[in-house]
Amino acid sequence: MRQLSWKVLCLAALAAAVAWKLADLAQAAPEGADTVKLPPSVVAVIDVAKVFEKADSQITKMKELKADVDTFDAAVKTAAAEIKESEEKRKLLPAGSDEAAQAELQNKQQVLAMQSKIAQKKAEFLKREGEVYFDTYTEMERAIKLVARKRGVTMVIRQGNETMNRGDRDSVLKGVNRAIVYAHEDNDVTEAVIAAMKP
Repeated sequence: MRQLSWKVLCLAALAAAVAWKLADLAQAAPEGADTVKLPPSVVAVIDVAKVFEKADSQITKMKELKADVDTFDAAVKTAAAEIKESEEKRKLLPAGSDEAAQAELQNKQQVLAMQSKIAQKKAEFLKREGEVYFDTYTEMERAIKLVARKRGVTMVIRQGNETMNRGDRDSVLKGVNRAIVYAHEDNDVTEAVIAAMKP
């Protein structure tokens, strides 16, 4: 029994010596990759949706895109009306005649060509929309860095400022699941970033 107690005491003393040595090494370690001292964090918040809504470049480019979409939509409606008129004329031709068959083939080709053009333009418009959002976000990032450096901010976090609607379940759930519950208005850099993005 005495031998067991003596062994326990020896192990305890050894463990204490190892712990002391490790602590001593940690204090003596030079500053390096594992001991970088970070400055105190200054956190700000930004409403990204509001930036996209009010950024001049975003507004201008989206208006241009919408104008092109509306122009193409009008052209499609005109082409569809012409195909419909051609189809009505085909119905007046003698059934089974070569002229009727030729008119039917021509109408089908026009429909297929229009469908292909619509698919092509849709892909083009979606690509352009993505590029507009990319450009605006990149511009916003640059403005955030500028504002953050001026204000001594080290971190900017996205925050939604939409007001919850008690009668709208989706609105309530979105509000309840917000990552940030409260941020003082002085910590909101949204308007400053929007102003910094102006040409």
